[in-house]
Amino acid sequence: MNAGKPLFDRGAIERPEAELLLHCARSRRDLEGSARVTVLLQQQVDWDIVLQLAYRHKMMPLLYWSLSRCAPGTIPASILDRFREHFRSNSLINMSLTRKLIRILKEFEEHNIAAVPYKGPVLAASVYGDLALREFNDLDILVRKEDILRAKRQLLFLEYRQENELTQVQEAAFLESQREYVFAHDDGSVVELHWAVTPRSFSFRLDSKELWERLEEVSLGGVTVP
Repeated sequence: MNAGKPLFDRGAIERPEAELLLHCARSRRDLEGSARVTVLLQQQVDWDIVLQLAYRHKMMPLLYWSLSRCAPGTIPASILDRFREHFRSNSLINMSLTRKLIRILKEFEEHNIAAVPYKGPVLAASVYGDLALREFNDLDILVRKEDILRAKRQLLFLEYRQENELTQVQEAAFLESQREYVFAHDDGSVVELHWAVTPRSFSFRLDSKELWERLEEVSLGGVTVP
């Protein structure tokens, strides 16, 4: 594999591997795009480069989904098997994390803690339309700042461990200067509990209060979440 060479240097976008990835970077197919993918696959494609690009941009599931529908017969069997195995593995991980997210949200709801999941499963469901088409490895949840300590207690109850133990004074300073807690579980899952979306170093601040007024509902694993 060409590990030492940049994959998007000047003119690289003209390579069939890069164009192939771009045409597959969509969750909805059209006739023109599918026809172009078929043409590209008839060229001399370097599958090592395709795999590098797909791994780098976390596009393995979406690439497999696109290629298996356009022209699976033109893809080397060994490459298609790698795509398929990654797709199945990613699907299982995503379903497991989604179940964990729903459990956490239910726990928060039972304790009157308003919570908004974002990125991760809800981005996959709302933008890709399919949990299996996006790669994610943690759960991001936004709560109001005044609820952060109660939300933390419920995560501890669910046997998540806080990344850093803080004294009361340290925690007060942390809440003023930072925007998220990180929790880990023995099963390997990670939850990032946010009370703000952007760090203080950003040139502009997103008002979290305004975001709470603009929520939309998403169907996730048979449950509707904000």
